[in-house]
Amino acid sequence: MGKITTIILGLFLIANTILAQTSATENINAIKLQTEVYVYAESTSAAWEEALDFAKVLLKENLKDFFADSNADSSELETKIASLVNNATIIEARRGTMYRAFLYVPKSEIAPLPVPTPQVPEQEVHTKPNDNDLLDEFIPFDEIEEVAPIKKELQRTPLEEKMLTIRNAQDIAPFIKGLDTNGQISRFGKYADMPSDTNCYLFVYDRNMQIPAYLRKEGSLYINLKTGQIDDVKNYKGCGAIWFRLKY
Repeated sequence: MGKITTIILGLFLIANTILAQTSATENINAIKLQTEVYVYAESTSAAWEEALDFAKVLLKENLKDFFADSNADSSELETKIASLVNNATIIEARRGTMYRAFLYVPKSEIAPLPVPTPQVPEQEVHTKPNDNDLLDEFIPFDEIEEVAPIKKELQRTPLEEKMLTIRNAQDIAPFIKGLDTNGQISRFGKYADMPSDTNCYLFVYDRNMQIPAYLRKEGSLYINLKTGQIDDVKNYKGCGAIWFRLKY
């Protein structure tokens, strides 16, 4: 009789867990369909704390995008974003054996930031630039018609060498978080959010959390850091990617 009771209780626990996961997934999907109502971010990892930490980092970036048109003081903006991230609603779910952290903030709860009073600039004397001054202008990528050939021996930077030591996708989040903490990167995110004209680095990972490619993006050109050859994200169908841009 006691064994039967234990089995029944076990079945109830399993059923409740499944219902809870189903409910969490349904809530997440409902929120993701309402991009005009919520700012959100999510991350998946083998450890819950790691998934939560990286989801917070991604939410911070998404909130920066939300405030992109704001003229608020940068220090006030950082403080506001930090408060929103710390007070975001958290949904814990599972993807197989992995932990899934989902954070969201209703846009209706985001109060507008005060706009600083513009300072009247002092009148400046403008002089016509000479030819030497014009040499310092950058050439936009869309004006470059030819791409320089890739050298057979790719000279990697210390950072690129460090990237190649990351063998599992669950180690990407701590790596990028470390760069962000040290103030080495200006932006990062998922491939779907990557600006098409940005110079950056990418980790390409598959469903088994392995990393088949480490890429350096220069304009529209992708270079494989392992082989030194020209590559493309499109060569890795069914894979995901996380990108980051250094502060130059």
